[in-house]
Amino acid sequence: MGSHAAYAAKGAVCLAIDRIRGIHMSYILISRDGCHLCEEAEQLLEALRVPFERRSVDEKPEWVAHYSFRVPVLLKGEQVLMEGRFEAARLTKLLRE
Repeated sequence: MGSHAAYAAKGAVCLAIDRIRGIHMSYILISRDGCHLCEEAEQLLEALRVPFERRSVDEKPEWVAHYSFRVPVLLKGEQVLMEGRFEAARLTKLLRE
């Protein structure tokens, strides 16, 4: 848990710089109620101050078909950035790309 804090601080600085530059990308976190991995992913995104919208996988039939057994899934547009267990270092790197 301690490593999350270090990456959160570093990620927050990178995201703040991007916001100053006018680069603002919102993300969609596809999740399911009662999913502990989804809750962990949401906490990590919040710690990194990533702008995201939480959506239920059950909202859309195509999400159920594609992501039902893969939640949590972080989307940037239509692109899957991360799924399953989110790792702070990997997520921070992906957000900078």
